[in-house]
Amino acid sequence: GSGEVGKGVTYRFTGPIAIRGGFACSECSASGRAPGAMTLLDGEDTISTCLQFYQTETVSIFTKITLDGFDFARALTCGLSCRIRSGGEVDVLNCAFTANGLLGRGWHYKNGGRAVTAYASKWDGGGTFVCSNCTFRGNAAFMTGNVDWQPNHGGRAAVMVDSLKSATFADCTFTTNGVAWKKPIGAMDINSMGGGAALYATETPISLTRCEFRANRGIAGDDYYERAIVALANTNTDRPWTCGITNCLFVGNELPSQSAKFTSLSSGALSINDTTRQRTAEIVNCTFAYNIANATTGAAGLSVKAGDVKVRNSVFYGNRQISAATQGSDIFVTKAGASADVDY
Repeated sequence: GSGEVGKGVTYRFTGPIAIRGGFACSECSASGRAPGAMTLLDGEDTISTCLQFYQTETVSIFTKITLDGFDFARALTCGLSCRIRSGGEVDVLNCAFTANGLLGRGWHYKNGGRAVTAYASKWDGGGTFVCSNCTFRGNAAFMTGNVDWQPNHGGRAAVMVDSLKSATFADCTFTTNGVAWKKPIGAMDINSMGGGAALYATETPISLTRCEFRANRGIAGDDYYERAIVALANTNTDRPWTCGITNCLFVGNELPSQSAKFTSLSSGALSINDTTRQRTAEIVNCTFAYNIANATTGAAGLSVKAGDVKVRNSVFYGNRQISAATQGSDIFVTKAGASADVDY
């Protein structure tokens, strides 16, 4: 039905559930909803999290949660937060995540994603996160504080997944996420933190299929942090890491830098940092075009910080670095312990 749900409502459950939105009260089933119809979950820039799922250690039944047809908007910290324990699964279908994190303030906002944070304890093994046909638009990390904590904060903006069994994104669009556009970027507007402006995945096998990353804005910064539009990192030798990126588009993304503060910079529309080198990451039928980066190390297109990457049947065109850069703008393999096998 229609109407409003009270703020701060808590539900407890142990079985599989599906929560669906987008109804106009005239449908007989979910298939009767109008195409693209969604129910708005509006944080009004005052509520920390629009929706949160948390599986506690005392829960003995691990379950599947399906969310379908919601627009998570204007959460102060995060649109959707879910802790997924081993055996659990969260499926997010046909949803939008809009303008989350724009007014969030405080040092701790550097952690997690502004649109989605899906995570597990590292000892748990983690569950599965699936995201299909979703749009992430205008989710931005925004902080205030002293000189080193200015509004255009370079933290993770849209999605963060951490220590899960696997994460899958299919047919998703990421646009205008990252550093807030409302103020110009200057030497002291960006601090030393970093992450994926659109997506940051750490210690999680990941699959991206038919996803688009357009006009997102990250930060090129020091090598200690992951600096990219999509940053994929793995250091876990206990579980083989897999990475498959197929039929994806990376176009028109920007990575300016706080060059007055950092001289060793890394960047990339896509950055891969797999220190274990147990498996080869694969990039197939993808396009990297017209991405811009202000970095002295790393590329505007693909940066391989560590690990082995195989690239097949992909297009690199019109990517640009600053004039002082000595490496290529399209692909850069940063150091020993990294390789890129590029072919048709």
